[in-house]
Amino acid sequence: MTQTLTPAALVDVEQFMHECGQRRSDLTRVLTKQVSSEDLYTPLGCMVISTPPQEGKTTWVSHYIAWQLIRNPRLNVIYASYSQFRANAVSRTIRQIVERFTPLPQGAKNVSQWRTRGGGSLLAAGRGTGVTGFSCDLLIIDDPVKDMKEALSEAVRKATIDWFSSVLITRMASLSQIIVICTRWHKDDLVAHVIKELNATYLNVPAQAGQIQPANQPEATPQPDPLGR
Repeated sequence: MTQTLTPAALVDVEQFMHECGQRRSDLTRVLTKQVSSEDLYTPLGCMVISTPPQEGKTTWVSHYIAWQLIRNPRLNVIYASYSQFRANAVSRTIRQIVERFTPLPQGAKNVSQWRTRGGGSLLAAGRGTGVTGFSCDLLIIDDPVKDMKEALSEAVRKATIDWFSSVLITRMASLSQIIVICTRWHKDDLVAHVIKELNATYLNVPAQAGQIQPANQPEATPQPDPLGR
């Protein structure tokens, strides 16, 4: 039996998370404020967020994607991560959240790709996999590299950027949104590439409290700590 959301939860992802039983936190508040769902209706709107590990960013991402699919069941989403195993695990979580509030078509059990009743879909993609034939309205890349060891490999960094540039971005619709959210381990990573090539908006949530220097803007005035610490 499906559950019912309040009208407020359909317009506010933080309220949606609350009604899903998730606690509010400074991080979810900041992510909700920074990521505008209106970017879905702009020519390739792009947001990049870096956070420390184990801060709950994937929990927020899972609920953000589920929220969008419930609000707009015609949406086509790609969730990408460093491995197919992890992408599938998060896709399964997203599908379970969606199913709490809206029924899915029979046979929507393949965690790597499943559809909504409105004709939308979610494709889970591990780094390096193909997404041929899939048009995407919302692309979320959550930790494209696993850890510092992978990030220190020039070959892995290059392969990740090549995958983004030659595979993922080619599937984006004319009006669409890209979100890259990850822990940064190296300055020459996908985050740096996306900021440079797509002029992405960048938010850095540091591990320790302090003012933030805007990326690639050494002369800019440091910004306050995004979590207000």
